[in-house]
Amino acid sequence: MICVPIVARTNEAARADMLRAARLADMVELRLDYLQERVRLDFLLQDRPCPVIVTNRAARQGGLYEGGEAERTSILREAVQLGAEYVDIEYDAVGRLRERLGTKIIVSYHNFEETPADLHAIAQTLLGTGGDIIKIATHVTTTSDAVRLCQLSADLGVPKVILGMGSKGMPTRILTQKFGSLLTYAALSRDRASAPGQLTITDLLDVYRFRSIDASSAVYGVIGNPIAHSLSPHVQNAAFRHEGLNCVYVPFEVDDFDSFIKSSKCLSPKGFSVTLPHKEAAARLVRDVDEVTGKIGAVNTLKFDGGRITGTNTDWKAALDAIKSAMAEGASLAGKRVLVLGAGGATRAIVFGLISSGAEVVIANRTFERAEALAREAGCRAIRWEERTEVATDIIVNSTSLGMSPEVEATPFPKEALQGGQVVFDAVYNPRQTRLLREAAEMDCIVVEGIEMFVHQAAAQFEFWTGRPGPVDVIRNAATAAFDGVSETL
Repeated sequence: MICVPIVARTNEAARADMLRAARLADMVELRLDYLQERVRLDFLLQDRPCPVIVTNRAARQGGLYEGGEAERTSILREAVQLGAEYVDIEYDAVGRLRERLGTKIIVSYHNFEETPADLHAIAQTLLGTGGDIIKIATHVTTTSDAVRLCQLSADLGVPKVILGMGSKGMPTRILTQKFGSLLTYAALSRDRASAPGQLTITDLLDVYRFRSIDASSAVYGVIGNPIAHSLSPHVQNAAFRHEGLNCVYVPFEVDDFDSFIKSSKCLSPKGFSVTLPHKEAAARLVRDVDEVTGKIGAVNTLKFDGGRITGTNTDWKAALDAIKSAMAEGASLAGKRVLVLGAGGATRAIVFGLISSGAEVVIANRTFERAEALAREAGCRAIRWEERTEVATDIIVNSTSLGMSPEVEATPFPKEALQGGQVVFDAVYNPRQTRLLREAAEMDCIVVEGIEMFVHQAAAQFEFWTGRPGPVDVIRNAATAAFDGVSETL
């Protein structure tokens, strides 16, 4: 179930938000501690549009109520008398609710500092209070904490709500139904969250398909840091929906890759996308990879099949597919003269992919030594940055960060050196139309947006996991729809 917290400042606004939330949510939580006027419970609960949890959270447990305990809990007793479906009260104050009538009591524990090691002991303490439902919400400092919370939820055969707060706790909010929690909390809008890391209800429903998640749903996800604005959940969940697969794709903000992989076993993951800064660590995890991935030394896709973990790098093939999309049908990259700008991790994948296709590659980088080292390893040529306009090329590939938001007026290649008919591919896709691409179009070049590489690598990951061709058009449409305000580093 989905519960939307109502955090309005007035009774009238709270009532209006309840009506809005009830269109999508299963219930609402009336956060009385947010009200800045006298609470009118009779007004709020009369003819309510859906079941209600009444909460008056004390400041010591992360709420806003700073008055006396007697007054605070008396409001909760009034909610019981008025027939509220649920009342949420802290475990050390539950004794003040003597009359419960038909109201179910949620006994809660909040920790905004950490996720303690003794989670099972805390759960036993809450169970000992005699409440109907136990709730544990803790701050997640590592994604392994989030996995422990999921495991706790799976272990407890009692009515419970187990959630992790903060950006690293997001998986617990998405996977509640898989691991047996009664509900998750989702904000009515981004400015109405009642706890850190809370998703909006539209994201929970539209991006993560919350209503379709159950105990048998297969878990996939993206591992990286930062990860909060990743486009990957938008596109992979859209692909799973299109193909009718009972799968969910979740963001995992991970600092320690090896620790997370070990702790993730309780999730029974089927596959992970791997982004910065963990691609090299992922390559060390798997042994058998294709020749190009082995040369790149970085893995961006992991697949779990029982105890066997396999991996690949879809970045290089995606870059080649993006470039080929601008060429004549059936055209080959063999013999094409390609200038690659940059020498970082993404460049490495692109260079080895181009070399494997028979292209003649020249690398230019602002730090010549890095270009020289990559060229030596790949078996191609490096030139100094200031020489990049002097090379005859059929294709120009930018894999530097020049032109990326917010430095949108930067460009890695001067307009006057561009020549009509060249293919210009910019791996930067925030913004989609970089200055390089705008100026290339003005010079009658054939331009390829960076989002095409993202689309093709996501499709290749989908196929690697499922054995089905990735639905490219579905992925492209989902990426385009989600693009405003969302970006990810490949």
